Amino acid sequence: MKKSLYFGIVTFVVAMSFAFIGCSDKDDDTEPDKTAPTLTAGTTTGLSESGATVKFTSNEAGTYYYLVYLASVTEGPSKEVVKAQKDGTDVKVKGSGSATTSETSIEVSGLDANTSYKAYIIVEDAAGNQSKVLAITFATTNEPDSRSVLTAVTGSDQDGNTVDAHELTATAKFTSAAAIPAGVTLSATDDFTITASDGSSAPPANTVSISPTIGIDTARTTVTVTVTFAETNATTSAKAFTVGINSNSVKIKNPSSGATTVTVTQKVDDVIPGISDPALTFDSVTDDSLVVKWTKATDNISAAADLTYFVYTNSSAFSGSTNAELVASIEDGDLENTGGTANIAELEIEDLTSDTTYYVAVIVEDEKGNKAAYTQSSKTTKKAKIEWEDGDPAFSGTSAGVLSGTVTATLSTGASFDTTNAIVEAIGSAATTGGYTVTPALPTNAELAAAENEGVITFTLSTTQDETVVTDTFSFTITFTDNAFTGGVTAAEVVDSSKEFTVTFE
Repeated sequence: MKKSLYFGIVTFVVAMSFAFIGCSDKDDDTEPDKTAPTLTAGTTTGLSESGATVKFTSNEAGTYYYLVYLASVTEGPSKEVVKAQKDGTDVKVKGSGSATTSETSIEVSGLDANTSYKAYIIVEDAAGNQSKVLAITFATTNEPDSRSVLTAVTGSDQDGNTVDAHELTATAKFTSAAAIPAGVTLSATDDFTITASDGSSAPPANTVSISPTIGIDTARTTVTVTVTFAETNATTSAKAFTVGINSNSVKIKNPSSGATTVTVTQKVDDVIPGISDPALTFDSVTDDSLVVKWTKATDNISAAADLTYFVYTNSSAFSGSTNAELVASIEDGDLENTGGTANIAELEIEDLTSDTTYYVAVIVEDEKGNKAAYTQSSKTTKKAKIEWEDGDPAFSGTSAGVLSGTVTATLSTGASFDTTNAIVEAIGSAATTGGYTVTPALPTNAELAAAENEGVITFTLSTTQDETVVTDTFSFTITFTDNAFTGGVTAAEVVDSSKEFTVTFE
């Protein structure tokens, strides 16, 4: 029994050993990877004065190695030399990296401008198999290292706020490592292009000129171009402008990436100012001047403070059935404020002739030059003017409690006093203070001494005491009546026909 059990165990162990040995023999039959990667050249891009982007495709992933020689070197390196990455007289640039089965790009830099090179590339897979050497020829550009790379452009405009011109501002930014070289002066015509949406390089139809202003910041990495274009007609339009940089004095490497489109809406002001109350009024009319007043206008674009007013006079009425016709007629009159005056609502007109009717008109103009006329009005200057003597009248006493005083009134030419019937009135009543009363008194017919244009009025002041012991100040007014003047002249037609005086008793 024991022998049978022992034999069975031995038989099982032996069988398992053979089974294991059999499996090991099967794995040993698998062939190792001995196939080298295959490389295909791609298109070299990013050519510049100092480098390029060399591209290739490998059918296997792995590690790439490369050496860059001058193209003039006739014998290239072996794949062993490429992988060794040793420096040599012919080696200009070297490097390595990961290769995938997709296209692989190698950024090559540190080369000389305007020079032909060959990049020698191999790929080694995970099994250590190395591809054949792939040679790719390329040449750097002839631009010096200091030339700039345009990286971004932004644009803006003053849409909707323009009266006489638009300003469009575009900012171009360059890589800080390739800033605009010192000494390079940008010119508007050489380095910037401004193209309208219709494809023309000229300004749109309703502009007359483009005058770009170029500015460079202190770091020489940002360029700002400001374009101003003026309006020539009354049309509201929208234009899209493409602002870009040419490759002229700045030698931009990628000028196409520097274009931006900015839409500018031209809002042309062709609306006349609005006048809520067109009436004119007059104040402070004398024999040689008057003040005309009006209500300020408003405008759809110009601020109220930027509206200009022009005041005209004429000996006859202005004519016109439309605003434009009336403005033209008014402008043939006499302008009283040369050049106009901004933001005013009244004007004093001087050096006029007495007893003369003047037609007065006002024109308001906005910043664009649109004009609107107020309703004209007429006013006649006064016929004459009285000039009273300076200061208050002097008084002297002739009897107890009675003081007499005189005041002189002189008429300008244009009217005369009626010396036989010159009537003046004392407006006011007796005044009492401290128990004493002072009463001004003028005769009904005050005789005027001297010539027809100069009269001396004599009047009295009475007190309730026989001595003037009152200490106070009294006011009274002397007024001429219509009968004081000859030729049918009324007091209303004479300037300063009334005068207030004060009398002080001490």
